[in-house]
Formats: sequence, C-alpha cells, structure tokens
Amino acid sequence: MTIGQITLTSVTKQFGDTVAVDDVSLQIEGGEFFSLLGPSGCGKTTTLRIIGGFEYPTTGEVSINGELMAETPPYRRPVNTVFQNYALFPHKTVTQNIAFGLQMKKATKAEISDAVERALDLIQLPGYGDRKPSELSGGERQRVALARALINEPTILLLDEPLSALDLKLRKQMQLELKALQRKVGITFVYVTHDQGEALALSDRIAVMSDGRILQVGTPSEIYDSPQGRFVADFIGTSNFLEGTLISQNEITLATEPPLKIVSTPNNSMPIDTPVTLALRPERLDLRTTPISDVANCLRGVIQDESYLGTLLQYTIQTDYPTPLIVHQQNTGTRDGHRFQRGDTVYLQWTPENAIVLKTDEH
Repeated sequence: MTIGQITLTSVTKQFGDTVAVDDVSLQIEGGEFFSLLGPSGCGKTTTLRIIGGFEYPTTGEVSINGELMAETPPYRRPVNTVFQNYALFPHKTVTQNIAFGLQMKKATKAEISDAVERALDLIQLPGYGDRKPSELSGGERQRVALARALINEPTILLLDEPLSALDLKLRKQMQLELKALQRKVGITFVYVTHDQGEALALSDRIAVMSDGRILQVGTPSEIYDSPQGRFVADFIGTSNFLEGTLISQNEITLATEPPLKIVSTPNNSMPIDTPVTLALRPERLDLRTTPISDVANCLRGVIQDESYLGTLLQYTIQTDYPTPLIVHQQNTGTRDGHRFQRGDTVYLQWTPENAIVLKTDEH
C-alpha cells in the first residue's frame, strides 16, 4: 500500500435534511497534490473534514494507507490540518507554536530544538523563532502554520483554503512556495479551494464538486481542455457557450438566424439531431480584420467593448449569434500587435479542435 493514499467509498454526509456530501467515491494517491475545487457550499470542506476525522460519514467508508478509519479520531490518523485562519497561539513564540505537536508527544528538548530548526529552514524563516504571531506578516504566519502541521511528520496534510486571507500578490507568491514545499517533503497534500486559478497552478489532480457531488476528476489540463459538462467548463476559467444541433458526426448548426453550419471534431457518442452546446475558450478564438480562408469556422461581428487587462486584451463582440462572445488576445504591445476599437468589424475564427462539444443537458 502506498503511504499517504486516501480512499473514499460511497461517502455521504447529512446534517439533518441537508446532504452536504452525496455518494462521493474518490482515490487520492500517495504523494499527490490533490485539490477539491468548487463554489461555496459544494461540500469540499466537509469532505476534507471527513478525511481528517473531524466529521464522520453518515454512510460510506474512508481508508487511509489501506486501513479503514471508521470512527478513528483525528489525533490517531496520520494526518495534520492547516486551517484558513492559521490557528496560531498568539501568546506563544514561533518556536513554541511549531513545537506544540512534539511537546504533546513528549519529545525531548533536544529533539524538539533540532526539529524546530529544520522546520524554520524548510519554511525559509530561520531566525524567526523568538517572534510572536503579531510580529509576522500574513504570509509568514501561514508558513508557521505549515511548519507546525509538518513537524509531526504526517503522511497527509489537509489544507482548508489556507491562502484565502492573503492579498493577491502574496497569494501568488505563496502558491509557488507551497508547491515547492510539497515537492520537497513528498507527502500527500489535499487542498480545498474555490479559486480555479489556484487549483490549476498547484494540483497534480483536481476534483470539481457541486451540490455535494464530484462532477469530474482529472489533471489541470484534462479539467480545462476536456470538461465533461457545462458546469465544469463554466467554473474552470471562462467559456463562451453557443447552442446548436448535431447534424452529422462532425457538423453542427448554430442557433443563429439563418442557422450557421460549423465543423466540429468527429463525435460518435451522440446521435444525429442531438441538441449540443459548444464551449469556446476566449483565448482559443482568433480575431482578425479579414478572415483566413482555410480556417473552418467563422463568425462576423462588431466590437461592442474592449478592456485592457494588462497581459490580456479582452473584447466583447456581437455576432449573428444572439449572445455576445468574449475574446482574449495576448497583449504584445503597440509595436507588434493590433488593438481593436469599439465599432470595428472583425472576423472571429476557430479550428474544430479548439471547441468543446457538450450535450446541452449536461451540467
């Protein structure tokens, strides 16, 4: 059995009449950085608490390292947790906070001193041992919380939105540090977040949750490039959705007036005349003043709005399709790139492989 492996089998958790986790089955491999991703109230934190032993499933089983946890309490599981609010003792020093777990285990002073020094080096805070939490920045407090959780050498670390209280720039920095830390210690990280970009940047695999259920599990590229339903395509990044009908294995008519025929990737899993939804990522659409003749799909439109987003230029375009479409272009500067203006007539094109075809009733 791989150390750090977690298996959930048909886990359901009810609070009265509310089903917080609904028949979740999942396997997390040892040494993975695994994220539970979804909107508030989707059941991701409850799932994390069930793994940690802070909640017990109403039905179903949890195994860690091949052993059924049943009603095993948190302190008897090879798991530690980092909470959103850090949960540091304000009256204790950094050293005392980090050492707390080892003190509870009755480790010797020499063992504690050596372990704390190693932990401070690991989180890149050597020399900070005598400071109080109030003397640290938010990012430094989060590192101390990580060190305190890691000092007992768990095989699994659970992290409940640990970066959500940080400002954007610090959060991006801490994401890099957290990923590097996980690779260095080599244990399983199970990470709860509602931030799609954070999950994509950090994870080996992601489980997307909604209404207590897991909708899709996959690598970041699988989740982003091949979503299995509209909810996942909409929640992960940004998508344009166009409704249509499959008229052959590789052709769709869009709901325009008159209907527009486009070419799609070959699809043998859906019968002809199936209502479909086409998901188009804004950065996968090509915007030009004149169309390229050998690109299969083209919509003529007019720029309604343009926004400067720093590294990106965002355009809102009204085409023959009723709903305006969003297009992102890399901002290459005025020397290399063309910046469109409101009112410009443009041609929006895409290749079949840059569109995702979903059944319209898939959510």
